[in-house]
Amino acid sequence: MDSEVSKKLRVQTKQVIELFEDRVKVLQKRNDLLRLFRNIDSRECLESAKKLIGEGGWTAVGIDGSMDFDEHLDLLLFYVYATGYKCPLYVGRDDVSVDIRNAVRDMQLSASAAIPLWVEDLLNISRGLSISFEYEVRRIAEAIPISIMTMAELFLALKSIENPTVKLLLLDRPLSGTYPSLLKSSRIILSSRDSILTSMETTKGRVSLTDIWIASILGPGCFYVPPRKPYSEFALIKALFERHELSKEEACVILNVDVARLEKILRHIHLREEAFKSKIIDEFGNILRLEDEAFGYWDRVYEASMEISNRIFKGVDYPLRIGESWLTSHDVNLLNLFLLYELLRRALVNRTILVGIAKDTEASEIVRSVIPFMCFKGSIKVEQSIPSIRNNRRFLSLLSSLNYDLIKTPWRTPCYDSCFTTISFSKIEGFKPARKVVSREALFIRVSFQLKSLEADEAVRSMVFMYDRPFNPSFDKLGDPFNLKDDGSTITIRPVFEGQKPSLLDNLILYLLSLMDNPEVLEAYGYNQLLYLADKAVKVEVEFMKSSLRTIAELELAPLASRRRLFTFRSYRELRRILEVSRRLGG
Repeated sequence: MDSEVSKKLRVQTKQVIELFEDRVKVLQKRNDLLRLFRNIDSRECLESAKKLIGEGGWTAVGIDGSMDFDEHLDLLLFYVYATGYKCPLYVGRDDVSVDIRNAVRDMQLSASAAIPLWVEDLLNISRGLSISFEYEVRRIAEAIPISIMTMAELFLALKSIENPTVKLLLLDRPLSGTYPSLLKSSRIILSSRDSILTSMETTKGRVSLTDIWIASILGPGCFYVPPRKPYSEFALIKALFERHELSKEEACVILNVDVARLEKILRHIHLREEAFKSKIIDEFGNILRLEDEAFGYWDRVYEASMEISNRIFKGVDYPLRIGESWLTSHDVNLLNLFLLYELLRRALVNRTILVGIAKDTEASEIVRSVIPFMCFKGSIKVEQSIPSIRNNRRFLSLLSSLNYDLIKTPWRTPCYDSCFTTISFSKIEGFKPARKVVSREALFIRVSFQLKSLEADEAVRSMVFMYDRPFNPSFDKLGDPFNLKDDGSTITIRPVFEGQKPSLLDNLILYLLSLMDNPEVLEAYGYNQLLYLADKAVKVEVEFMKSSLRTIAELELAPLASRRRLFTFRSYRELRRILEVSRRLGG
């Protein structure tokens, strides 16, 4: 039987290899795709660094977090730790240097939490989700420390950016990949009209559902909001914040709609007013004004977000209950959304280069929408078919390696709007939303990059990674109006896309990243030394927390287990695991 299975495996493996070889052949000698790759000039990057950062000594910071959880009896123990590493960044008259050899852990940048929770109380934390089977328990249990880990990283990022010498801030997470899940939680909370934030008093008053609704899209109010659906209401509110009052004709011009469409937008806002029991817009004949109670929304939600963040990482009281209410996983994500918005704002105000780096991603927009868009704009002409390798990282890695004589490292792709991750293209239907709704443009910019080649064999290269950054109006501009088909109607978007004129900011980012890997360590080759060090540190800290704090929890539980006869209260899976381990140790 074994020989028959091995024979089948050999045959099937050979067939799969042949299929892969056929795909690879199509990617060789692809001069038509060279415009996907952009190199940098160190002298130009030096001049950009002088203008954006300024000459002198500065600091680069990298932040990462880790998490895990244990189960003892029916008690879950969540562990979260985040930390930051820093190193000198110098912009001189003749060069730019990043001294990664003197990278040190910044002990001011650390956040940790160890939180116990009865499995029974997962229903309170994961409100609205089903918990009927063991795999659902584990899935929801993992979601809680992931949310708190995200909070720890954003919390430290905000703290680090308070230092005026920090001019490069790296996060070991994609900003554009983090944002959608946080936004989804805000929608769930607004749909249920239930959040612990609405019970919180701040120095600017009590947080309301209206505050949460406005802040979920506008953030601190300094970002571009597209006037198209589903953002039209927010674009109108943002305009009223800036202008205080508008005539309906002025509102139509700003939103690029007719009067009938404006009235529909106003009706949607009034429906929100009824649902949230709070006035947002007043209509005085032809004049629109924002209600006084809408002002101060950001001060209220951000103050509440920081209060709960401090409670989780610095407080002594149990953090998942505030009064009689539970802090749900959606609440934590909502707070993370507000922390992320504030981080984007401060990075722009402080002129700090904020970069999120993704190591492993299954994103596929390069082949699915970016290349078709470049063809549409006439900046690239695909002369042969593109193989069905959809994953960005695999596609670009193969293309770069197979055409190593044409593509030199370090390289990056053109920078493009993160909304392309929600767009697809087909020859029959053209461009259309990939997931029903095209995400908001002009918020995040994405770039794939590769830093190193082996001197002995240039075809052997470091990994391809992706970074993203906030839209920066000093360097980026909205694209030309672009139409997509959506169930018979047309959506007009203005996606950011790098054209013939190179992005000086992205060239500088690529240049800085190329100075920050560590060729002496395989895992850090072509990656980033600060994030590599931070990743190693947080994993060690979480393991230490597990080994030391598990004992404390078990000592606290032992009297209860003895007194209440809870020895069989544990799950069958856990009991079997404990017995199997004891047998192995005994044998």
